Amino acid sequence: MPWVSRPPSPETQVEIDNFNTFRGGFLSSFAQIEFTIGRLLARLNDTPPFKGALESVKFRFESRVDAFENFFSTRAELVDLKEEAEYLCSKIRTTYDLRNFLAHGIVRFDVDTGIFTIRRILPAASDPWREIQIEILSEAVNSHLSEMSLFCQRFMYFAREINDEYQLQF
Repeated sequence: MPWVSRPPSPETQVEIDNFNTFRGGFLSSFAQIEFTIGRLLARLNDTPPFKGALESVKFRFESRVDAFENFFSTRAELVDLKEEAEYLCSKIRTTYDLRNFLAHGIVRFDVDTGIFTIRRILPAASDPWREIQIEILSEAVNSHLSEMSLFCQRFMYFAREINDEYQLQF
């Protein structure tokens, strides 16, 4: 729930509700993609002709995205899917920062400017309490959510294609 610069009016509450919907929707889409990448890697690694192709994948999501992209770049059986896999991995990488702000940040809404400011701690060697922030215009919230939702749908369609092609029992 964003902190608001003054007591919210019914109009301001609409803005806050839109932001909360955006935050939840964005994070849900990200989580769906995150789970699906891990699940696809696990199922591919357990299904011929790929059985045992992956030794292991590190826990961090970024490592799984790298493994996913590498898998599609190096397997001859997947050459027709390589370009789409590369695009999807590139696109998900562009969402990391926003995901981290939404998941770990505190939000303030300035009623006068219509700007949501999200702040979070990102430790640095020189400052373990370094605070960083991003700003999102209220009017941009819906387009951010639509973009992520469409991306998630595209990714899930890709996952369904792979599941159907290789009978992954996903």
